[in-house]
Amino acid sequence: MRFRVRTPGAMSIERVAGPGPFTSYVLRDERAEVHVVPERGGLVTRWRVEGDEVLHLDEQTLLDPTKNVRGGIPLLFPNPGPLPEGQAVVGGHVVRQPQHGLARLHPWDVVEAITDGDTDRLVLRLASSERTRPGFPFDFVSTLAVSLYEGRLLLEWRFENTGAVDLPLHVGLHPYFRVPVELLPRARVPSRATRLKERRSGQVHDASPLRFGADEVDVALLDHDGAAAVLERGDGARVELSYTPQLSTLVVWSLPGQPFVCVEPWTAPAGALATGEGLLLLPPGQSEAFAVELRFRR
Repeated sequence: MRFRVRTPGAMSIERVAGPGPFTSYVLRDERAEVHVVPERGGLVTRWRVEGDEVLHLDEQTLLDPTKNVRGGIPLLFPNPGPLPEGQAVVGGHVVRQPQHGLARLHPWDVVEAITDGDTDRLVLRLASSERTRPGFPFDFVSTLAVSLYEGRLLLEWRFENTGAVDLPLHVGLHPYFRVPVELLPRARVPSRATRLKERRSGQVHDASPLRFGADEVDVALLDHDGAAAVLERGDGARVELSYTPQLSTLVVWSLPGQPFVCVEPWTAPAGALATGEGLLLLPPGQSEAFAVELRFRR
């Protein structure tokens, strides 16, 4: 692993023990700090900007390896959302996966941690193996670069097809943005989308402004305008997301009484491995990269 930290100035990367039995990597600049726990699915657990905790995290789920972590920024692959009856057939190969797939369930290796100029950069790696192939019989190498600069958080996720057949790509990020419960009725995710798909019912209907706090919101905005989104937290703060155009579906999820709103760029709606809707196929020997930049403003 390449690990280099520049000590002068405000930029730094530190490897620290915890939380619990895990190891964290802490990226810092003059405005912000980011925490990453590679052993828990390459999870960004914390993004703090000028004293404001931008992400929600239920730390008890982080510390319990038997539970899916609720919070941070989970990585979704090869199936954001659930598969019909837990499986799908792609190119004659049977895929069996839990909701949101395998990436968030496996430890990632740290291959580079470097502070250079005005950017902290941590690079993680996950490759197909005997652990992944039973439920996802395709060969791949995936790298995630987590960068912090000027308080902004950049996630660059790259896939290489190391197998002999097309690699199906259905990819997404699942940021849990902290919204205090009392602010939920005032929170907004503005959109020009005209079509909205309810996850539980699968029904597609005309889009209307999303309202948080009273009921669960779990929808995909099928024609959200442009490769950008905004969460207005309700107290004057906002999180701005910009992302590469392959991430064409915007999913929004929130629960009443829970202090978060998830704003999630995906490459396709849930179930794409089964339906083929929006599914990307990566030829052998080729690579594909996705990127999401997050910026917090007050």
